[in-house]
Amino acid sequence: MKAIMLLTSALFLTVPVFAQGTEEFDHAQDDGVITITEDSVSVQESYNYNFGFVRKGKSETARFRIRNNGNYPFYINDIDTSGRAFSHKENCGGVLWPGQSCRATVKFAPKQVGSFSGSLHFDLIGRSDIWVYLRGIGYNY
Repeated sequence: MKAIMLLTSALFLTVPVFAQGTEEFDHAQDDGVITITEDSVSVQESYNYNFGFVRKGKSETARFRIRNNGNYPFYINDIDTSGRAFSHKENCGGVLWPGQSCRATVKFAPKQVGSFSGSLHFDLIGRSDIWVYLRGIGYNY
């Protein structure tokens, strides 16, 4: 039942993925949802997420959900982050079956003052990879 409620609530957060270029995720929104349908071999390939200002030694997290709204499974080779102030945890296996979703939670934890950039990369097999370009600023007080 929880899975049905989770999937139903995620439908209201769906971000269209067929446009070219980049999509800016809203920082106030808890999840960025990337939806893939059965016929889309090429999805929108890049998104942006700005963590804003985070105090040095503290952290902020953002959750990104990838959904399969198609009739066929798709395969995830790997999910990783880059950038020295960014890390992630995810619950994605190698296959995302029709109707399933999984989530990657990215943590921004600056250890010094300054501007930081990085990325969250969904390495998909047989489809275009998906990149979420990350940025944030670490400050003292």
